[in-house]
Amino acid sequence: MNHLQTSKQTPASLPEICAPRPELLRTFERAAKNKYIYVQAPAGYGKTISTLLWLKKTDCKTIWISLDTYDNTPLLFYKLFCMSLLNVIPYDQEVSNLLKSPAFNATPIECTIDLMSQLLYEGQKYALILDDFHFIQNEEIKKSLPYILKRLPIVFTAVILSRKNLPEAEISLYGQENISQIGIHELSFSDDEIRKHFASYGRFITKDESMGIKEYTEGWVIAINTMAMSGIIDVSHESQKLSINSFFENIWARLDDPMRNFLVKTSVPDRFSLELCEYLTEADHCKETLDVLVSDNAHISLMGSQFRYHNLFLDFLRDKLSQSNLDKATLNKKVADYYLNTGDFLAAKNYAMKSGDMLTISQTIRSFYSIKTFSLDEYVDFHKLYNLHNIPDVICDKAPLLYLARIFFAYLNGDVDVLKHLFDKLFPLLTLIAEKYPESLENATSILLMDCRIKLSELDKYIAKIPTVQHTHTSLQSPTFTFQLPFLHRCARDFYEILDPHAMNNVSTFSENIIKENLEIMFKGAESGLLMEKNELHEALDLALYLKSTINDSMSPEFVYAIYVLIAELYLLQNKQAKYETTMKEVKGYISISSSQYLLKNLSAYESRRALLNGEKAAADHWLKCYYINDHSFNEFYKIYRNYTTVRAYIVLNQMDKAYNALHQLKALSEKYSRLLDIAEADVLLSIIDWVTGKKKEAQNRLRQVLESLQPYGFIRVIANEGNAVLPILSSITKKLEKEPGQPDDLHKYVKKVYIVAYEQSKYFKGLTHSTDFVKVSLSPKQKYVLELLAKGYNNAEIVELTGLSLNTIRTHTKLIYKKLEVNNALDAILQAKQLEIIK
Repeated sequence: MNHLQTSKQTPASLPEICAPRPELLRTFERAAKNKYIYVQAPAGYGKTISTLLWLKKTDCKTIWISLDTYDNTPLLFYKLFCMSLLNVIPYDQEVSNLLKSPAFNATPIECTIDLMSQLLYEGQKYALILDDFHFIQNEEIKKSLPYILKRLPIVFTAVILSRKNLPEAEISLYGQENISQIGIHELSFSDDEIRKHFASYGRFITKDESMGIKEYTEGWVIAINTMAMSGIIDVSHESQKLSINSFFENIWARLDDPMRNFLVKTSVPDRFSLELCEYLTEADHCKETLDVLVSDNAHISLMGSQFRYHNLFLDFLRDKLSQSNLDKATLNKKVADYYLNTGDFLAAKNYAMKSGDMLTISQTIRSFYSIKTFSLDEYVDFHKLYNLHNIPDVICDKAPLLYLARIFFAYLNGDVDVLKHLFDKLFPLLTLIAEKYPESLENATSILLMDCRIKLSELDKYIAKIPTVQHTHTSLQSPTFTFQLPFLHRCARDFYEILDPHAMNNVSTFSENIIKENLEIMFKGAESGLLMEKNELHEALDLALYLKSTINDSMSPEFVYAIYVLIAELYLLQNKQAKYETTMKEVKGYISISSSQYLLKNLSAYESRRALLNGEKAAADHWLKCYYINDHSFNEFYKIYRNYTTVRAYIVLNQMDKAYNALHQLKALSEKYSRLLDIAEADVLLSIIDWVTGKKKEAQNRLRQVLESLQPYGFIRVIANEGNAVLPILSSITKKLEKEPGQPDDLHKYVKKVYIVAYEQSKYFKGLTHSTDFVKVSLSPKQKYVLELLAKGYNNAEIVELTGLSLNTIRTHTKLIYKKLEVNNALDAILQAKQLEIIK
């Protein structure tokens, strides 16, 4: 056996007595002409056994993967997937190194594709089986798997076994023409098969009896198998509802107490080895007992070295356990202890929680946090998978450092109400942390900066309440502060407040007492980003380049990456394309050499925005097809940058309803976190949608509110970066301000400044709505000709001379042009007509 192989990669053994089912096997043979076979039916229809029977008749090398709930993250799923491939397919040391590399932990899907391309496939057929695929609910896995399987050579047949139907959206990913489906109809026993199966157990029934059993069971394999084993064929009570539990009860009634105890105790774990069985049951002759159960086909199978009950029988046994007088807590503790002792603390966690034993729970949770993963997606998936975010307060009160992990998860996940509760629990415990865990006080206090209820200008009130210890000055925990977002001024919190000198002084005082390394790059990086927002691009670039010059090997990759992206953005805004491209190559090179591939998703979002600013539909479509993009994660904070990119893709593809709904979710999230610039970004995009869908007044009002909220800070770029898409709205607001008496002159000047910067941006990018289907505007041929001449710089007198029309006629045409385009001057008319592609 390959050293990578586990019981999850070993198929269950076929029962000693097994119905041959030739017609079903022919169905599998026909299905195998396609690249993919999807076998779907509820539990008990023999999906696994049928597949094993078919494999037995083929000359395929089998790669078997048994899935369960704990494979439901991309890292765990694709690591198991790759290990299973390597069990069967020859590979060299480089492939083995890739599987063990930090890059695989950060980007498992990309690394799986890379690994598959390096395998030494032999000239024969392979069958890849994904058993119990219904356990996989992770959207990234379900969206990426078809693309992974497509990269397998044509000698592969992939078979997916699941209790759930394959949704139409997923069928399209595989390709309707490439996938065969086998379901209940094909898997159900016929009456002839029922008669033959009973005969194999020495029970000879008539054709009428087999037809009665078929009608009663509807061909349900596990029910028929149980009837054949037990000899029960009485189906005369037409009103009797088929219940597999009644069959199991008949089996149960024949068992003595020691066997019943053996079965219910071994039902505690999902699967178990002989060693765990002996530890859990403390019974003699465990091996002999298990051998008899397997050989009798007693709803238990052996997979490698692991035993597993059939899911329906397992549910039955666990129900019996709950009704028994056995100490369930002690049994769960024993399973948890076993897994802890074998180093499988991921498996240990759920049993520890069920045990209620505080020491065991604490041990398993501490072990979990020893996993080193820098991918926030994986961190969140692990927490959800193992329910770590729901660790009870009573446990955290005794182990207060667990509050830090829960705060981090709640922040990532956008659970603001939970977050407030956890911060309120943590602050009174800082003294206890200082006494018992002084080495962790720095992290515990620095995390308070994430509490958006605390204004930075009021931070000095909290500094005096923080216990003092001898600080070790550890590095700033970058994932906690950057959340791997590309701009430091919009990371763990929106740092717009540091423009206030008092707030900046508070942050500096607070941080210098806690953090040593990465402090300057963090807050100077945020300062540079805010200068960029104010359109002070040269000053921002000078500061960013200085920070780049301070980069060294001890700096956290998240900070280095953010500085590179900031520099790239500043070059892009100044239309220095060559320097932008060079910087992007540098950041990608840095990510590679620092094994920081977990940063690539947000970097990809940043790159996609450049194409989306030109309204490129191909780029929008490509972004939305990325395996890590979906339309139901807009409340998750750590995905906020990606999600704003997704919204832009919706707008480019004219999916305005989707964009509108997503933006309202993003705005609500940003308001909960008090993120001024994120709120502004949502409203700017909403106003653009309002404008192009004909709701001009709503667009003007919304964008004006944004302008009024940003004007005190002088922020320009979050609006102006949208260029052509926002210009007509800015123009209409400017004209309105000019007509309103008593308006503050500062606001008028500020709006004009934003307009000028947006106009400059429009020279470099066509705009988000460049390819959008606008409300149609129709100009007459003469009106269009007059507008084209205006766009070329001719004045009215020159147009009269060129066209031969009177001055009054030219003026009439011009007024009608303004009215149709909903503008008030020639410049706006030209811009709007170009955006609507009326003129070039």
